[in-house]
Amino acid sequence: MRKVVIVGIDALEYEYVVKHNLKPLMLSKYGVVSIPPELYHDGVPYTPLVWTAYLTGRNPRDLGIHHIYEEPRWVVLLKKAIRITPLRLIRGKKKLLKRLGINVFKPYMIRGTTIFDVVKDSLPINVPGVNLSSEFYMIPEMIDKGLFDEAVKIAYSVADGVFAQTIRAVKAGHYRLIFSYNNLLDIVGHLYWVKRPKLVLNAYMHTCRRVSRLLVSCRRRGYDVIILSDHGMTDSGDGVTGTHTKYGYWASTIHDFSLSSPYELIKKVVGIVEKEDNPPVGVLQEGT
Repeated sequence: MRKVVIVGIDALEYEYVVKHNLKPLMLSKYGVVSIPPELYHDGVPYTPLVWTAYLTGRNPRDLGIHHIYEEPRWVVLLKKAIRITPLRLIRGKKKLLKRLGINVFKPYMIRGTTIFDVVKDSLPINVPGVNLSSEFYMIPEMIDKGLFDEAVKIAYSVADGVFAQTIRAVKAGHYRLIFSYNNLLDIVGHLYWVKRPKLVLNAYMHTCRRVSRLLVSCRRRGYDVIILSDHGMTDSGDGVTGTHTKYGYWASTIHDFSLSSPYELIKKVVGIVEKEDNPPVGVLQEGT
């Protein structure tokens, strides 16, 4: 029985990895994933749509997923009421509801068969649409308030916790599939891609160190490793921040692995875990 760890790293940029020769993120093979237009929002790949495609092999919109937040039924009805009553004239309605302890939005959840249903003995760790930590949703609030440093600190904390939990799961050796996710590079990239490149490099090097530690445990426990991103990062044109590229990233220790579309992932992972042999995890780099 072969076992796989999938490391989801939001906004991991192919060109940046190659430019800085970040070998821990290259594994044995690496390349780009083409993100189809139906997974775009505002002209670029959209995180909840791309990760849902990875996890289900289906178009997320067919599953009713359009946004990172869902609107409860009562909110939909309230909006209709607001449009036809004097309530529409009240400003700051969302803030007022929040102060009253009423959540206008809730995190989206995938309703349908996922990779965790297909692969038995699997473990999701902070996976979008499945079990994201509550801290993940604190980050946008911090950014909205202009508390950028605090937002980055939370992103670092979440990423470190995710890597630590992943290593513990690998060492336990009970799971055929472990799938983890963090968005540290996405937060730092969006905030500082152009204006503060040193902070971006620090985040990439931090991620490399965590991945290197994970690889050691995976070698010892016989796990293959796949790294995925939903998009990369590039200059937004405002002289400060970054925005999404129209391709994702993949890397693998499996020499015959490749990925051209998010929809392929489930089939490929099932094919891997069904194989009986599990060769040692590779370390050489081969660009594609």
